Amino acid sequence: MGATGSAESADFDNIAPLKETQIEKAWSMAEQFHPVIISDLTALEKISWRLAFAFKLKLIEGQAFDKSREVAQILKNEYLSRFFGNDPQNLFFAENLIKSREISATIYLNEIINVMGSSVLPRDIRRRVLNQFKEAETALKKTEMYANINNSSYFNYHQAELLVNMHGGVVTRKGVFKRRVYLHLAGEHKSFESDDEFASHIKKF
Repeated sequence: MGATGSAESADFDNIAPLKETQIEKAWSMAEQFHPVIISDLTALEKISWRLAFAFKLKLIEGQAFDKSREVAQILKNEYLSRFFGNDPQNLFFAENLIKSREISATIYLNEIINVMGSSVLPRDIRRRVLNQFKEAETALKKTEMYANINNSSYFNYHQAELLVNMHGGVVTRKGVFKRRVYLHLAGEHKSFESDDEFASHIKKF
């Protein structure tokens, strides 16, 4: 078999069973001086609470808060590589599956890479996983779209409407020149004076 380890669903749990008081106290202080560590931690928590906890320890023990982004990237790559090898495309696919909480598909991806290693192209692996887990493709599209939104300084009405539609919502327009936007989503009914107001509301989701 390959050099990767076998994954279990517990490896990708994103809620910690408990919190260590001394570590949390130190972390709370660090957040006041280095706010960037908050978003870095949040991103790792979406993969595994164990990974996030290791990140906290690494920064606290090494007083490396000013290197937060670099440390987070290194630890994330090391963690994912344990289960999915070193190919960047496979790692990206695995990360998005986990963030989408498609854990069964994630385990299947691990099994494929364990057996096949680098003898199969990442695109063929992705196709096989998504053929096996049909619902994962929609979840991935949502996750990848959110990632694009968070990494982009520009978010417009069309992206916002696409997100709403992907979540089963409906967007309509009324009024003079159809400038007023109406949102119907998960029992929520809101109206907005402009496209910008509507897009700003959706981006907060």
